Amino acid sequence: MDWRVFSVLFLIFLCGCVWDSSIDSDLTISQDVIDLCEVEGKIVCHGDCVDGFGSDCFFDSTEYSRDELSTGISFPEETLEACFAVHSFSVCGSCHNFFELRENDGFVRVSCGEFFQTIKNKNTSCNGCIDMIQSGCC
Repeated sequence: MDWRVFSVLFLIFLCGCVWDSSIDSDLTISQDVIDLCEVEGKIVCHGDCVDGFGSDCFFDSTEYSRDELSTGISFPEETLEACFAVHSFSVCGSCHNFFELRENDGFVRVSCGEFFQTIKNKNTSCNGCIDMIQSGCC
């Protein structure tokens, strides 16, 4: 398991708040999430490379099984439907580091803090049900 997956899962394990299904602009961001975003919120762009991109899909394991969700270079639409949070990144070309939460039928870009605090809160409210799968390349 790479350190990013471990750090996210460890953060999720440490949860302690209540889930609110809507994106809350007044969300209180905990210090452990602030610390995590100091690392996760920054990427190093390598310019003209081909590989080095991916996405992390966070989903409720009481509703979906890891085995039924497909991964690869990107997530198929059926898998994205299971995601309530998606972190996508690229260290090549124009580079990006996006944090998105599901709102209604789509995703809304949010800050790193809002993203991980929402995951943390939901994981607490469902007793550790949040799981993650990854897609991407190299």
